Amino acid sequence: MIDYRFYTFITLCKTLSYTKTAKIMHITQPAVSQHIIHIEKNYNIKLFNYVNKQLIITDTGEKLYRELISLSTITNAIVENLTQKSTENLNLNFYCTTTVAEYIVPKPLCEYIKLYPQANIKMRVNSTTSCINALESANAEFAIIEGQFDKSLYFSKRLKSTRLVPVCCINHPLLNKNNLVIEDLINEVLILREKNAPSNNILVSSLNQHNLSYDSFNKCIEIGNMNAMKKIIAKGIGIGFIHYDVVKNEIDNNKLCIIPLTKFNLDREISLIFSSEKLLDKISVFYDLIQQDIEINS
Repeated sequence: MIDYRFYTFITLCKTLSYTKTAKIMHITQPAVSQHIIHIEKNYNIKLFNYVNKQLIITDTGEKLYRELISLSTITNAIVENLTQKSTENLNLNFYCTTTVAEYIVPKPLCEYIKLYPQANIKMRVNSTTSCINALESANAEFAIIEGQFDKSLYFSKRLKSTRLVPVCCINHPLLNKNNLVIEDLINEVLILREKNAPSNNILVSSLNQHNLSYDSFNKCIEIGNMNAMKKIIAKGIGIGFIHYDVVKNEIDNNKLCIIPLTKFNLDREISLIFSSEKLLDKISVFYDLIQQDIEINS
């Protein structure tokens, strides 16, 4: 960086007045004189002369002024470039699944934006498969997904384990039974967000392991909105399999209950995946914020 005394010199070259320079630099007039004397003594040069009581720049001073202006321009460009790169390094461009977008990312993302208000954020929501495809096509820097993926193809950081839980209204007859198995639920009306939603793959797989399918249930009702789905289940219309994170608030507030089902595993991992190890430093702050929020709410 340029010595601060040179900025005083540059200003004096423009104003040719110690008084005006002092005012612009927010220093005293004697301080201006000291800065100039320091430069002249340090480099054994003469910068100014007085001619008929008028301050005149010497040839050496003129040369130094031109060199400093050039150096100042280069310095400003370097600083601007570094700042721009630093800002770009804070930007987040990622995909995530619906459950992640609604129940895991919001608080950490708000904290990240508060920390780095200059950062540009682009978050898009899609299925796990589409999130992975976006990563492969370089439309996203990273993705936060549920379920399985090929760990040999991506770098990843585990965020948490979650599970689909069978839920019903708080006074459902199933809650009075013990040692329930999945076969005990097939006479119920099954409420789904979408039959073919990728988030239901784990449910379909688990049902298949018991030689069951959606058609095994008394009836299936598709409700495209998660909040509407929870309200319908709370009214006793049917049962549903929903991510615990999605229904935690309703369970805590005694609006829904978990059906005590045994021998039916619906656990799955939520992971942050990325294609280049170079991104690890860039996303580390956001990852840490997510982990902190998970720990607080676990």
